[in-house]
Amino acid sequence: MLDNLTNIGAAWQKAVRKNALFIFCLFVLSGCGVQSGNEFLDMPENIVDTTDTSGDQPLGEIPDRTLDDVTVRGRPHIDQSLGYNVIRTDLNTALRGVSLSLDGGDPYGSLPSNIPTPEQMDLLVSEYGFNTLHVYLEGDAEQNPDPVGVNEALADQLVTLTRDAKMYLMITMGNNGENGAIHSMEKTLAFWELYGAKYKDETHVIYEAHNEPVTGINGNWTSEDWERQAQMYETIRGVAPDTMILLGSFMSFFGGSQAISGADGLAEQFPGIWDNAGFAFHAYWDIAQVESTIEAFETSTRYPALMCTEFYPGDTKKGFNEIFESHHIGWTQFEWLAANDLELERLRTYLDIYGTAWRPENPTTIWPASGSPSINFDGTIGIYSRADEAFLRIDEYFQVIADDRDYDGIGNDEFVVIDAGDDGSVALRASNGKYLTVSDFGAVLVATANKIGVNQKFKWLELPTGDVALRPWGGSAHLIGTLPATEGESYGLTGVIGAGVERNGENTYRIVTNYTNSVEPLEDLPEIPPGPFFGSPMPVPTNGDGDHPFDSLAPNGRIWAADYDYGGEGVAYHDTGAINLGEAYRPDEAVDVQSSSEGYTSVGFFEEEEWLQYTIDVATAGNYIVTLRTASGSGVGGFISIESDCVKLTGNLPTPNTNGWDIWEDMTVNVTLKAGIQKLRIVSGGNMNLMNFDIKPGGTGGANYGVGCEWVPPEPDDIKVEAEDWTTVISAPDGTVSIGASTDSDLSDHVGNFDEGDFIEYDVNVPATGCYAADYRIASQPGSAGFELSFGGSLVDTFVIPPTGGWSSWVTFKRPVELTEGSQVMRLEALGDSFNINWLAFNQTDPEFCIDDGAITVEAESFSSTIQLPEGEVGTQGTSDEGGGLNVGWIDAGDWMDYAVTIPEDDNYKVTYRTASQGGSNPGILLYVDGSLEDSTAVPDTGGWQSWQTVDGGVLTMIAGDYTFRIATTSGGFNLNWFKLTPTSEVPTGDIGTGSDNILNVGEVINFDDTLIDYKIVDFGNNVSALSSDPADSSNTVVASTKGNESWAGTTIARGDVIYPLSETLTRLSIRIYSPTAGTPVRVKLEESTNENHSVETETLTTVANEWEVLIFDFSNHVPGTPALNTSYIFDTLSVFFDFGSSGNGEIYYWDDVTFLEEYVPPITLTQAMLVGDWKLAPVYGAMGVGPVSGSTSFWVSDTNTVTERACLFDDLFSFAEDGTYNNVMGDETWIEPWQGMDPEACGTPVAPHDGLSTFGYIYDENTGTITLSGVGAHIGLPKVVSGAGELSDPADAPESNMYQVIANTENTMTVEVAYSGGYWTFKLVRADVNPSPDSGVRSIFSSVADGMIEARGTGVNNTPGAANGVANSATGSSLSLHGDNLSGNDVWKLNVGEWYGGSDGNFGMTIGMMVFQIPNFGNVANPFLTAELEVTLAQKGDGLDFPADLWAVRASASDDLNLSDWFIGPETGAPGDGAAGTLIQQSYLTPSSEIGKVLTSTSGNSALLEYLNARYDNGNGIGDYVFFRVNKGDEDAFAYGWNAYVLNSSQAEEGEETSPEIKYTSIEEPMPLPDPEPEPEPEPEPPVSGDNLVSNGTFDDSTGWTVINHYEADNTMGSVTISDGVATFAETDSAEEGAWKHMGLYTEINLSEGNYQFDMNIEYDEINDAWGEVYIGSSAPVAGSEYNGDKQVLKVFNSWECGNVKSYAGEATTIGCDSSANPGRFSLNSGATYYLLFRSGGASYGSSGIVLDNVSIKAVN
Repeated sequence: MLDNLTNIGAAWQKAVRKNALFIFCLFVLSGCGVQSGNEFLDMPENIVDTTDTSGDQPLGEIPDRTLDDVTVRGRPHIDQSLGYNVIRTDLNTALRGVSLSLDGGDPYGSLPSNIPTPEQMDLLVSEYGFNTLHVYLEGDAEQNPDPVGVNEALADQLVTLTRDAKMYLMITMGNNGENGAIHSMEKTLAFWELYGAKYKDETHVIYEAHNEPVTGINGNWTSEDWERQAQMYETIRGVAPDTMILLGSFMSFFGGSQAISGADGLAEQFPGIWDNAGFAFHAYWDIAQVESTIEAFETSTRYPALMCTEFYPGDTKKGFNEIFESHHIGWTQFEWLAANDLELERLRTYLDIYGTAWRPENPTTIWPASGSPSINFDGTIGIYSRADEAFLRIDEYFQVIADDRDYDGIGNDEFVVIDAGDDGSVALRASNGKYLTVSDFGAVLVATANKIGVNQKFKWLELPTGDVALRPWGGSAHLIGTLPATEGESYGLTGVIGAGVERNGENTYRIVTNYTNSVEPLEDLPEIPPGPFFGSPMPVPTNGDGDHPFDSLAPNGRIWAADYDYGGEGVAYHDTGAINLGEAYRPDEAVDVQSSSEGYTSVGFFEEEEWLQYTIDVATAGNYIVTLRTASGSGVGGFISIESDCVKLTGNLPTPNTNGWDIWEDMTVNVTLKAGIQKLRIVSGGNMNLMNFDIKPGGTGGANYGVGCEWVPPEPDDIKVEAEDWTTVISAPDGTVSIGASTDSDLSDHVGNFDEGDFIEYDVNVPATGCYAADYRIASQPGSAGFELSFGGSLVDTFVIPPTGGWSSWVTFKRPVELTEGSQVMRLEALGDSFNINWLAFNQTDPEFCIDDGAITVEAESFSSTIQLPEGEVGTQGTSDEGGGLNVGWIDAGDWMDYAVTIPEDDNYKVTYRTASQGGSNPGILLYVDGSLEDSTAVPDTGGWQSWQTVDGGVLTMIAGDYTFRIATTSGGFNLNWFKLTPTSEVPTGDIGTGSDNILNVGEVINFDDTLIDYKIVDFGNNVSALSSDPADSSNTVVASTKGNESWAGTTIARGDVIYPLSETLTRLSIRIYSPTAGTPVRVKLEESTNENHSVETETLTTVANEWEVLIFDFSNHVPGTPALNTSYIFDTLSVFFDFGSSGNGEIYYWDDVTFLEEYVPPITLTQAMLVGDWKLAPVYGAMGVGPVSGSTSFWVSDTNTVTERACLFDDLFSFAEDGTYNNVMGDETWIEPWQGMDPEACGTPVAPHDGLSTFGYIYDENTGTITLSGVGAHIGLPKVVSGAGELSDPADAPESNMYQVIANTENTMTVEVAYSGGYWTFKLVRADVNPSPDSGVRSIFSSVADGMIEARGTGVNNTPGAANGVANSATGSSLSLHGDNLSGNDVWKLNVGEWYGGSDGNFGMTIGMMVFQIPNFGNVANPFLTAELEVTLAQKGDGLDFPADLWAVRASASDDLNLSDWFIGPETGAPGDGAAGTLIQQSYLTPSSEIGKVLTSTSGNSALLEYLNARYDNGNGIGDYVFFRVNKGDEDAFAYGWNAYVLNSSQAEEGEETSPEIKYTSIEEPMPLPDPEPEPEPEPEPPVSGDNLVSNGTFDDSTGWTVINHYEADNTMGSVTISDGVATFAETDSAEEGAWKHMGLYTEINLSEGNYQFDMNIEYDEINDAWGEVYIGSSAPVAGSEYNGDKQVLKVFNSWECGNVKSYAGEATTIGCDSSANPGRFSLNSGATYYLLFRSGGASYGSSGIVLDNVSIKAVN
């Protein structure tokens, strides 16, 4: 409304401006309060400025407000001047600081509650320019037993400390390290009710509601999460109406729309909330995506202001802080958690590395910029650009450009600095009288503004160098600097560039006030010369108990490991890496310095042969004691040695195993030192960390251990090529590669973004012809087909790259190559994508390295499949073994890996394994070949997980061909680098029982059945032994020993041939023995064949005569008078003595099956004390039962219905007291049977004498395990059951006593058995106090074993089946099958929901999970279900899940068979309108944030489920029907590269009903047994098949009548079908890629009438892999490029996933057994027509000889 005021008088204009400014200040706090008369400041944009802008008059200086102007910090406020909300302090600055942890749960370990001192607080302000302390005050995790208020006294101290230091204190509720959840809202709200009220009047305190309340990105937040935010805000605001509150605390700040949606909901609930509140976030995400989320909030003042309260410390040097500064966002670094000031120095270094700068509030602070800069206000200045070496000026377009070599007042190179606020803001007026104006990022500065507004303000940052940097307030707030020139044009244009400040860099300027044509460059920072860390040598003796002799943060007078000399790599230290992995101290050097738990630093990752050097000054020559403080979590400790002036003072000394890398112990070493200044060197032997050391006089002295300084810098490589230093590279449009920033330890760039066919070339000079060891430095997340390497056009290597563990997980692979001398071009050409390469090096080596001995080396990491969670897991890691690369580790008992191995020719092969183990492993490695155990090899203790040994296995006879080798283990505890098969002249020996090695491992048996074996049976004491027929089984071979006349007569077998690996836990053998008498002592002796004194003997008695029995011999129970077991002996000889100690008389003893037994774990024996207490019948299936023999319940057994029906019995107590009394506690009712007067049997009043009104006695015999109850009426279980007699028929016949045999027990369960005249009764009991809680009325329906998966396969990411119709599938190149699951190897326990990629094009898969539940019987009632909830167990998730999964009810059926038409993928909006997809129960039933474990339907999902179940029940018409539920992807149905799936447990999981899909419900009626199914009618005799073959040319005399079709896309030419020699053959073409899929078909026309028909054909194939074959018939013709399902499937011929046991076959197709129908190949037609009969087959491999068809026939069935 002020547009027409240009002609109003100047005085009136001035008044209007002042009033407008006053109004503006009511809304905009930043930059207001101006009292200087500077009328060019913050003029409203719609008032035209008519003031003289010549710049002649001074505008005056506005005094800046600093910390000196405040006593206590005022409340922070929200600034809206930029058009969005920004949090500012009382001094209009941003919040910046560090964090403190008092909740005991930071992610790096439990930190002590260290309260900083006032001096430390002053340091934060004065030295580091911080103004905020962020504290995790308490925690709410379940593990935390502390009540709210536990840290109240500490909080009071912090409030006082920060108030006194003029800092802000930000308080938050922590998670005790269990981040990503609010564990207790009750505790959280109580926390804020206490602290919110307590500090409400503290103007410097800010409240952050809760640390990381939700895991992951913003999209994971639910409505319930936002409701919790509202509750916390309401609670805090209710007690603290004026305190700034931060909500959110998003863990991974990605997803602007989701966060803004939540903010809008809070604003609707709490109008005006964002006037004094904002969002906190954490930047644990890709920073570009975090910044895009920030930018979403910068579009309106309706959205909350932002504050970053946590991010990874290392990200500071990557520019995270600078990005926050550029958006005016405050930050608190996740640093200083235990008030360790070393971390502040690290943070300062990181900030300097990137160049993040701001103006501190403290006027005396000089870093990162001056708190009180010197600015020549209103004076004329020149601005010199360091990067351009020129002065800024205004060009003819009013742009700022740095190209003026002289500052002389000519050419618009003069500027005037105008004070633009009391917060340190300035404006720059150019020589044209206009103000410099900033706009967007990358835009040039222009001098066009007549007045100063938000886009004309800058923060003047006077750097410690004296240079200046400028940060804009409006527009883009990135730093001002020189914009990149475009092809040499516009060089020197100046604008917003966004980098941190850099010494002499593109955004630093020198201000001059006098005309000049030169400005001196900043001098290079002086390098610290080699020498002592403190400038002077460390005096020795040291004073470890006193003060440090130099100015140091170190807590005592010891020499601290991190204070090694200056001088760098090879001079002051040697480290195998190029970067400081710990980064706690001296981060720009390579020594890995970490913060220690004891408050200072330690050197970690101290690898073998690394060393540190210290200059010391020894006062007096003599003997000294060196005390070193070390840590080791290796399990065995480490090694260390000491040198002085290159003389070894010690040998390689062991350091203690402290059971942790941050658990410290002192060790002492005696040395002799010369006097004077010397270089002390600490040399690591590996497996230890070093904190400090002390040197004091004393001890016994040391010796001269020889010349030290053995490490010498490695010789330069013969050829070394950095990947980015190419001479030639592929270029667009043919392809591209890219150079990536350093992620490897050598800090050099790498090359990535390879695709097949991409190449890079290098000019190299090979020094000599010969064998070279090639080292490739590679990183790859998924692995790759790799590359070919050629020199001078000749191929020298083809390398397939295994997964290394990540794109930044670098591994060096060593390969043999043979090179020819001379200058030449080296070319690397990619065979596939997905790898990065850092460098390649080549060094001449022993020619034997390049000799091909014909061995087949299988790298451990190259497995084709492996065990998966939850059954087990293995991992890969970079190996320190020779040759580099990866090894497989974390191998535990039960783990396995499969390998595809091709044997090139028939031969014998010696197996060797490259292993490392900390403690050894027995039985170690089990090698299976195509499922058959072929080798068993124990792994020795090699001395460490990276101490490698080659272990010999056995010899295998192999026939050329393809095999699956499986490395499995039942013991675990080893790492594997590779295994090798080497051709050998050795031949396999017969198997004595130890596999291919000579160790009798656990479970292995010597059974005397191998006719090739010489068992070396040797008798002594006149025994006579030989192999003989089993006296009970003539087909079995055993040893028959005739007892000699000497008492010590015995027999030895296989002396020296078999090792019996006894250990502390493995101490037992068993032998099957047939003795003529019972009670005969049998002694077994084990000894060393080379030392008979190294032996152990044990003995046991036979228990039966003339029968076989297994006797166990436990060598931990040695015969008295003989040596005890010594497990260090190598027992390799076994002797057996029958009736030891007695002379024989020709008795014959038979023995067999010498077996090495697993560790003995004794069962829990029921004791008298354990028996005391109250017991009940277990409320489970089988609680009671009866059968003809012990352990049998074949006569009758109780089921789960019995528990409900006889509830009055299952609550009876059987009570045993300590004093020997016993009671039956029966209450008002128990189960009464006809013999007690109740017919039919039912619950009723107890009948005497079994009424529980008497007190009885009991005796428990612990030796026999019998319980005897005394007293008429005393009983356990059912009163009619009487020991030694028949079941009672009259209560009066109750006996005086009853005996029960305890046959099994645990601490809380007991099974007793009663032998009665008709057999055995069994009762299972549980302790009454561990019984389940009273019945809640909730019942369960568990998914049936019919549940499973439907799988789609495709040849491309877009080839997905048609939605909701898995049969009529129109998608090119895809197929559906039931239970197909390549991902899990047909593990029936899994229901996979999602996508997978088989590793090659044409091998994509997608699965849905199907659950099947049977409707219970409630009778003929309506709507019997009252509530319903569906529960599944989520067992696994893919790491990169990016889709939700929906839950659908699909259909109901009398049969539980799954149908392909149950398939559907996609959102509900994509479902067909006819309901074919089913009924949506819950959208997003599973989401990427779903936690492993139980997943339940939501409230709305429960409602939909209840409605569906009641509808399906249909007044009883649905009783017994099966209802089908589907879990499927809820988004677009496209395949993915990689594994992207949820894995649910099916009904067939090992845990059974505990994890099976389950519908929990309550009902108006108790469920009744389902009605008996109608008896199946007797099958009618099958009608005969007769008549002629209706398929013309079914014998393939030629190709007449047959058409070949490619079901995949036309460019997939990997499969072919040919007809010749009377057969049709499906085969791979020459273009076929291993593992890639093809899909071919062959069809013919046939005229058929209505009726029944039988199909068959002859088929032959050999070793198919991942393939299927099916026959279809349909009335429409097949179409190329599309899958054909016709009208119906005639026959499922073969399928690798559903019937994978038939990999090879020859015969009739209907007899393979893959088709589950009653009459395979039988089909019916309802009408006559022309039909198309098609056989189609596809997959990875058609086998070695293809799929061969002949004699295709269709005959009528009469």
